[in-house]
Amino acid sequence: MEHNPKLVSIGLPVYNGARFLRRALDSLIQQTYHNFELIISDDASSDETPSIIAEYIKKDSRIRSIRHEHQIGAGANFRSLVFASRGDYFMWAADDDWWDPAFIETLARALEEHPAYRVAMSSFERVDIEGNVVGVVSFADDYPITVWNERTMLRHMMRWNTPLHYILYGLFKRDFLERLFSRPFPKCVAPDRVFMSEAALATRIYGSPGVLWHKTVKRKKILERFQKDAFGKAM
Repeated sequence: MEHNPKLVSIGLPVYNGARFLRRALDSLIQQTYHNFELIISDDASSDETPSIIAEYIKKDSRIRSIRHEHQIGAGANFRSLVFASRGDYFMWAADDDWWDPAFIETLARALEEHPAYRVAMSSFERVDIEGNVVGVVSFADDYPITVWNERTMLRHMMRWNTPLHYILYGLFKRDFLERLFSRPFPKCVAPDRVFMSEAALATRIYGSPGVLWHKTVKRKKILERFQKDAFGKAM
């Protein structure tokens, strides 16, 4: 990377995420790319989440938090983090996932070296809540997204059985992401897929071949997880 690397903003929305939050935070503060800010937005958690956040803020000056006294919902919490950030690059982080140390450095380098791309993501594992691998998504073999043009990417993104909507958790160029948010985040079935379909129409997406991200997949259906949120009500 260059001698003065650009600032990366990490936005972590959380609600009652105490079970896995320390694992997520440990893997983020151990990144080999050091120039980042980590913003945690707590959507009125009632478990130990606030005390864990306070513990890590004392541990690392790059971390700051937002606390919502009343729930604003998953979509609003995701969106608020973009506009609370200051970085040249932005990524969302889920409280129950974890990242290999080179995740941010690898993706930031890809975006610096390939300016036509405004989003980058690594290959990744999907794991259950016990940590068992249930599948690997490879951008080297299964989904060679780096060589796809916008229309090819959109066609694959819109297929319900493809995992490409998880690119939402990749690294975005900040100015591009803000343009995507010139319209409200979709309140519908599979809003992440709709959002990333819009992104696919607007830019090329870089796929790094190495597995650097570990995504925890839930057994509960989205309707059950977000039954009180706009996402759940839309189903």
